[in-house]
Amino acid sequence: CIENKLYAEETFFDAEGNTTSEIANFYFGDEETVTEDENLLAEKTETIYSGNKPIERKHENYLNSAGNRSEKWAYNENGILTRHETFGPNGELISSYTYETDANGMIVHEKKVYSATYLNEYGGGLSPVQVFEYERKYFN
Repeated sequence: CIENKLYAEETFFDAEGNTTSEIANFYFGDEETVTEDENLLAEKTETIYSGNKPIERKHENYLNSAGNRSEKWAYNENGILTRHETFGPNGELISSYTYETDANGMIVHEKKVYSATYLNEYGGGLSPVQVFEYERKYFN
């Protein structure tokens, strides 16, 4: 228990001993309270693996002041991040980030797409689509 938070983690394995998924939960309150009332769940992160490499990660924040938001990450067969998405309290897409990498796994292209709703409510001066190209020298 850290600052009245409880952390619980579960790891699942296949028959060969490879990790297939992990679930991490943060709760507010003490252990006795949590077992009686699961509504005290503050955050949940679930990671799905293939051959011990992450292929997808989902994160949900239940106590965010802007409402319950969730995030989802996707990875390629080498465990390299290819997509990051953020969703609003009703499951609506807020933003989507896609990444392209070179042969060494370095990010060379990032594309950010924001929903019109998000831009109108929170985005300020953001454009609906922002594209960034990276030069390899920045990642050495």
